[in-house]
Amino acid sequence: MTEEKRLFVALPLSQEWRDILSRYPSRVSFPEKDVRWADAENLHITAHFLGNVPAVSVPQLCGRLERALAAVAPFSLAFKDVTYAPPRGKITMIWAQCAKNQEFTQLVRAITKTARVFVHNGREKILPPLPHITLARFRRPIPQHPRLPYPAAETLPALSVSVCILMESVLSRGGPRYHPVASFSL
Repeated sequence: MTEEKRLFVALPLSQEWRDILSRYPSRVSFPEKDVRWADAENLHITAHFLGNVPAVSVPQLCGRLERALAAVAPFSLAFKDVTYAPPRGKITMIWAQCAKNQEFTQLVRAITKTARVFVHNGREKILPPLPHITLARFRRPIPQHPRLPYPAAETLPALSVSVCILMESVLSRGGPRYHPVASFSL
């Protein structure tokens, strides 16, 4: 059996964003048994989830991503709000959303096009990318929509994006652990 790595491309958060968003659970009340909050060190924006990639293909994937992402200019993202997710369907997560951003969309398209030959996840239709940070996952979908408080937009400055990180996600009973595989400058 071929060894595989569960990979995604992430945008790291500034320390200020990480500090503010990691305090968010203290502002809301959900029974601990119903929700799993993301650890502060796991907070990031997912640009593209690749899924399982053969380990032997990772060096070639890294080389292609490095070339593709070198052609993408750095940009900034603006915080929008904290909301339930996904946008359609059953509520299974809490996201800190950023405003839609054309540069983010272009980045995601470059990653998707580059990674396509390495990924066999059956996805044919790519949804418009929504820049967000997963703050929490519900153990079961929740039926209600209690209003979520969120940090005022002015408390989160624009997030400068100048690097992407290829991350490996290792799943465990205690939650996922993310390990950097490679870093790419924009």
